Amino acid sequence: RDCAQVKESLFFYWWRTQAVTYMVRPNVRTRKLIDKWRSSNIHMYWRGGQLGRIDGLPAGAVAVHIRTSVDKTTNQSWMGAPEIEREPLEEYTSKAELLAAGSMGIPVLHSNYSDTDQAFEYPPATFQRRLMLVNTEDE
Repeated sequence: RDCAQVKESLFFYWWRTQAVTYMVRPNVRTRKLIDKWRSSNIHMYWRGGQLGRIDGLPAGAVAVHIRTSVDKTTNQSWMGAPEIEREPLEEYTSKAELLAAGSMGIPVLHSNYSDTDQAFEYPPATFQRRLMLVNTEDE
């Protein structure tokens, strides 16, 4: 419990996620293939519109995945998950702004998932470069 900080009612899901993560982690050969694919397929647009290549996220970058639950090809929810209301992009960017400002008041987990009010702790200058990767299932 101390390491997960999730509500007791969610332990089953948390431990299942940990087990799956361990079982499907890539071996060295697969990791090299992923890195090769990433370097040729993932691009970064810098402020001002210049296109650049990346081999990985630069130190201090914030990665955000904006999940949508409905598969557009079948109009069905993913794995039977209930459709979720999307948060506006500002919900994500405002948290990234807090990180860039060195805020130590950002909760690790939302109160729906945790009984603690633990906040992220990191050196204040970590996210000052203000780099953000946004990923979504949308086209």
